[in-house]
Amino acid sequence: MLKMSSLTIGVVIAIVVSLCCSLPADTTTPVKQADITKSLMTNSLLWSAVDLYHSPDAVARGGRVLAIADYLEYLDSPNWRAQRFLCDVSQTCGDFKSAAVQAKKQLNEFPNDYTTGLQWLRFTLDSLNTATQRIDLLTAMLEKDKIPAELRGEIAMELARVYQGRGNHDLAMKALDKALQLDPLNEPALLSKIELTDNPSDKLKVQTMLLLLRGNPRDWMVASELAAILAKLGLADQAVKMYGLAWDVWYSTAPQVGVIPFANAYLNAMLDAGKPARAIQIFSSLEKTLKSVEEFESLMLEAYRDDGLERHNPKITALEASLLQKYEMELTKVIIDENLDKNEQDKPKQSPAAAHPAEMIGWYYMLATNRPQQALQYARKAKLYGASGEGLDALIGIAQLNEKTPQKDGGKLLAPLAEKHSLPAAYLSNYFYNTGDAANGEKYLRMGLKLTHSGLAYRKLRRLAAKHKITVTLTPEAKELKGLIDDINPEVVKLALTPQEYLKISVTPTAQSFTVGEPIHVKVTAINTGQLPIKVGRQGVISQRLGFVAKTVGNDTTEFLALPVAAWQAPRYLAPGETISTIVRLDAGSLEKFLQDNPLATINLQVQGLASPLEYRDTVIAQQPLLNPAPIIIRRVGLISKNTSDAYTQAMQQIPAMLDSEQIITRMIAARRIAAMLGYERLVAQKKTAAPTLLRNALNKPALLGLLGLAIKDKEPVVRGEMVASLGDVDLDPEILNALGVIVEDPSEYVRFRMAELIGGSDTKGRMQLIKIYLLDKSKLVNTMAKAFLRSHQIEVMKKMRDIQIEQELEKQKKLKKPAPKNDIDREM
Repeated sequence: MLKMSSLTIGVVIAIVVSLCCSLPADTTTPVKQADITKSLMTNSLLWSAVDLYHSPDAVARGGRVLAIADYLEYLDSPNWRAQRFLCDVSQTCGDFKSAAVQAKKQLNEFPNDYTTGLQWLRFTLDSLNTATQRIDLLTAMLEKDKIPAELRGEIAMELARVYQGRGNHDLAMKALDKALQLDPLNEPALLSKIELTDNPSDKLKVQTMLLLLRGNPRDWMVASELAAILAKLGLADQAVKMYGLAWDVWYSTAPQVGVIPFANAYLNAMLDAGKPARAIQIFSSLEKTLKSVEEFESLMLEAYRDDGLERHNPKITALEASLLQKYEMELTKVIIDENLDKNEQDKPKQSPAAAHPAEMIGWYYMLATNRPQQALQYARKAKLYGASGEGLDALIGIAQLNEKTPQKDGGKLLAPLAEKHSLPAAYLSNYFYNTGDAANGEKYLRMGLKLTHSGLAYRKLRRLAAKHKITVTLTPEAKELKGLIDDINPEVVKLALTPQEYLKISVTPTAQSFTVGEPIHVKVTAINTGQLPIKVGRQGVISQRLGFVAKTVGNDTTEFLALPVAAWQAPRYLAPGETISTIVRLDAGSLEKFLQDNPLATINLQVQGLASPLEYRDTVIAQQPLLNPAPIIIRRVGLISKNTSDAYTQAMQQIPAMLDSEQIITRMIAARRIAAMLGYERLVAQKKTAAPTLLRNALNKPALLGLLGLAIKDKEPVVRGEMVASLGDVDLDPEILNALGVIVEDPSEYVRFRMAELIGGSDTKGRMQLIKIYLLDKSKLVNTMAKAFLRSHQIEVMKKMRDIQIEQELEKQKKLKKPAPKNDIDREM
């Protein structure tokens, strides 16, 4: 039996999301007649856990989830969903050995389920104590051909981690090579290979990123990182291609919070590639968003100039003014802050904090507006503030060389700097070309081109090279990498940009309509319609889960923003033409409550599937919206087709017939209908809803209580238990509780377990007296459920006592406090 701590209760509810694909019966394998009751109990308990997860106070109900887990462990059902639930609960409780056992059971049922395989591997390792034990186990696992190659790749990756932790670099590298042999697209192994390689080459980095992109072409972060490396190597066109891919994927993904992180790098690459017009077309829409970013405004200023705009064009002058204002405001703020509350004789002769903005204003005048006199003025001011170093020397030297009468001292300052920095080299080269010294011009041109292949200085050098007919060549490594980028499979790019053409996801109801009390199931299918294997799960094109939101169709729309999630038993790679499918029940939480509160009406629901769901701002969104399946309509048929007393009477007369059915599931549905009608009657009585005019006299509570009495006399405990569990969202009153009195001490521990859950979760007066009865129950399972409510009750009592103590203390202080003396006005009154 699982141990329950306060910490565990606080977090255990979060794992229930993994159960959201529960069915009313496990349909994956034939169920023998003798096992039907156990199967139905299992699924009923599982769904209770799912419903708890989707309730508003889910975290506070963690103890109930643990109690349900204990009961499922006792049932020992072959239902793999129960095994998944117990696996997750065991993990939360820190019992990794039990979690590994349950994960292995799931893996036996679905040997190609990569996510479950990872769970089994991690839990198995977490249950071991020493590195030697892990090495022995992992080495043995690697030899088992029955384990899928991709999972053995993860086993080899884990082995590499253990070796690396022991400082054995060579064995770690061998294990990484084995991992990549088994799964060439294993992203942890690819990244670890770079991390463990001393001074990895650009070629290794590019090859690695291309493999990562092959695994998930929609990973915009990898595409932008690859683009940055290409730009650094002078492969501007290829960098633009990769940045463009990252850009398009970014804008096709929701949600987008903040500004695109590689905007400046993409814009810079556009200018490197000599495409200012295209850059303006793409980035002008971001000028308002990125107005506060100096680098962006500087690049846009350069783009407008490169595109041929005149010096006094309003776009040019606006950007110049904005940039200057930012730098001047920063300088002014620093000076004000440092001189505030100081006398003139105490004011510092130097201001290190002001040195940087003063120097930046100098660079602004030199680079943005080509005003060397003003640049020199602020360079000297920065020096007075305490600025020094190569950056200031470069500014002074460049400004001196660009005065109307160039100062040779500027060249002396720049010459040693040009060996290390490309911008001084560019200005020196231009100076010598202008003075007729072509030899030195070419010397510094080539010197600068060796230092950089991207950025403002590089673009100045390229223009000088073109002007003076100097050929700029790529390095051999850059040429090779250019070929790798140019040879990218076009299908990979298409998969990144239009994944919906390669992966089709569909959602279909399992029935044309659903009746009151009948679980609402949909089948979720994904098929690879392309010619490339598609990675599923972690770092894949899509996760192995599909989320849902729903809304009612009609005039008064009600939305349900967080429904259960479907989880596929998916392989690591979905082969071309391969299909995966699962079934998920949707009527949980707020949707289940809404349907139960409206048993008479027919309700149409529009349901939208969400690919790779993510909880975001109290709702669920799709991280891969392009893969969202088409929305569907689900019809829940109400108990009556017409608002007449005859239709209502006929509907109620069907329930006893259902309770007489030989089918247990039919009797369970009847129990849920009874609960729905009792809840509806309570809402009408409390005036929280209005019954149709022709039915106001037809709602007969004694008749409903009579049906409740029939249900709790059913010969099957699972039906009696379902009747009790279905009342969980009903506002219990004394009449309902009296009707349930006959099963307070039901011979079935399952029914008593459900009663403890119902009574404990209600606001019924005197509920703790009943809970105390269940605390003394002969069944430990019933005890566990009762203890969950005892603990919450104790917390409530302690909170009330604390509130009383605070009130008493405040009252005491109030009495001790002497009254203030009356003022003159009081005396007059």
